[in-house]
Amino acid sequence: MDAGDFTTTGRRAGGADIEIDTIPAVAFLAEELLTYLEKNPEMVHDDSVIDYGWSPIRLTPFDDVLVAQVPNVVTNPRTDVTADLSTVLWVRAQQWLLAEKTGLELEELSYLDDVQIAEGWRTGAQIHMRRHRGRWLIAASEVTDEATADETLWSPLPSWELLRVALPLAYCLWLPEGTTAVVDENEILEVRDGTSERGLRLDAV
Repeated sequence: MDAGDFTTTGRRAGGADIEIDTIPAVAFLAEELLTYLEKNPEMVHDDSVIDYGWSPIRLTPFDDVLVAQVPNVVTNPRTDVTADLSTVLWVRAQQWLLAEKTGLELEELSYLDDVQIAEGWRTGAQIHMRRHRGRWLIAASEVTDEATADETLWSPLPSWELLRVALPLAYCLWLPEGTTAVVDENEILEVRDGTSERGLRLDAV
């Protein structure tokens, strides 16, 4: 996502003052999260961890305020945290929007879970994805049945590292078993549901 000045969205929920930092363009998603916390006040306490999409959100006390923090999926979420929720909230929103557009049920996958990549998967103008037996297989061309059966073609990559290549890859990660998708750097070009020959053409997400 484009960098920009940060804005802080705050509200009282669950008996605590909560602050969320984002870039201005996605501040509306911070409002949605705060509304969610208002409706679930039992989740609001010092150092509570909230399951709200692709990666967890922790409410960390600073002075008299709870500041929302997330693993830093832009650098290294295994070691780094950030108060900038822009990317995590945006990816979650796009995952749900894609499910709404396609009518497909979501199957969750953590930012720490591995996807499987083929050699040269980034060399073409498009990237092809297929969810097969619970894992995503990602290549520069169509992932065929023969390719899914050849374990020597694939090597693991933490799914959060896809953000360094193209955000649309992350938007697809909650699509269900059997789904295939074609993306480029800026948009999702096609999604197929795995049960028919019907291709679902999508506008930029």
